[in-house]
Amino acid sequence: MAYRSQWFDDVLVVCWGMLCEEKDIAVITEMMIERHRATGQMAAMIALVSERTQVPDASVRRAFGESTARMADSFRCIINVIEGTGIGHSIKVSVVTGIQLFARQKHFYCRGSLEDTLITRQPRELRVDGVQLLERIRRSGILTPPG
Repeated sequence: MAYRSQWFDDVLVVCWGMLCEEKDIAVITEMMIERHRATGQMAAMIALVSERTQVPDASVRRAFGESTARMADSFRCIINVIEGTGIGHSIKVSVVTGIQLFARQKHFYCRGSLEDTLITRQPRELRVDGVQLLERIRRSGILTPPG
């Protein structure tokens, strides 16, 4: 599997591995839509993109954009935490920004660290106790990127 995911109340945390594939995006999209159907509540998603994660190819970027548009009524915000520095980091940020523009979605954020996302600059749409969620995420083991 190219990712790990876990629900923390109404926040889906996805930790990407080396490679992101279209089939993975489809599964995550269905998880968000199904959660919305089951609860009637909009969820939030935090996607953790490690330094090791490769820049997605054109078909994967297109799938991300289509997925974001498809689940627009199911989420209150999507936050991409893109780790790293240098040119690789800049390319990933550009790709995520392009996906956001393509999907024309509001409440779509790009951050550099989980701590920044949950504590320092938490988007108002996330609506969580950032310190508590950060501790739960750390204890869960999800932060270890999959093979």
